[in-house]
Amino acid sequence: MPLVFYKKIDVHTSFGVWEITESESWFSDRLLLVQEEKDALQKIKSPAKRTEWLAARWLLHYLSASEKREPCLKDAFGKPYLLNSTTEISISHSGGRAAVLRSKEAGGIDIQKRVEKIRRIEKKFVSQIEKKWIRPQHYDSDLHLIWGAKEALYKTYSKKKVDFCQELEIRPPDFNQKKAKGIIYKDKEKIYDIHFQWLGEYLLVYSQPE
Repeated sequence: MPLVFYKKIDVHTSFGVWEITESESWFSDRLLLVQEEKDALQKIKSPAKRTEWLAARWLLHYLSASEKREPCLKDAFGKPYLLNSTTEISISHSGGRAAVLRSKEAGGIDIQKRVEKIRRIEKKFVSQIEKKWIRPQHYDSDLHLIWGAKEALYKTYSKKKVDFCQELEIRPPDFNQKKAKGIIYKDKEKIYDIHFQWLGEYLLVYSQPE
């Protein structure tokens, strides 16, 4: 079973990670996509990205434990949502794994495979405040954490362009508890709980309202 990680937080909230071993056709044959989904998939040229896209939607359905699948569409800001459903969702995929979050309240999830180039782009997402708590002996891991946490916050906000350095902040984490606080300064300041853990070479991060 490719479900490699699953957690149910409460009756409304669960998330999971799927290791993609299936083909694109395996997913498409089972999902029965609606036309809007077919059009979105058609725009993705990379075979690997197409399979990840499908896997995330399969996982959404799998975690719902429902016989009938809820089509996954996108709103005007690009935020995914389930058609005719009040369930909030968030989607992520990286390096052959897909992760999804289903919840009553808006939250965000991110999965990222460890990459060597993370230091080359740190100026795009790490503030001077955050640089002060990065541990020198775990520098790359902490960069991945900041990136993943801010991706989760960005998906939580999901309305318009956000400056990752100036409008999102990750407070010093509790590395033993694998928790941190994240702040969105855009429009109105709001604080979120950040949870994170490494699954081998993949970092899984999700955010929820404080």
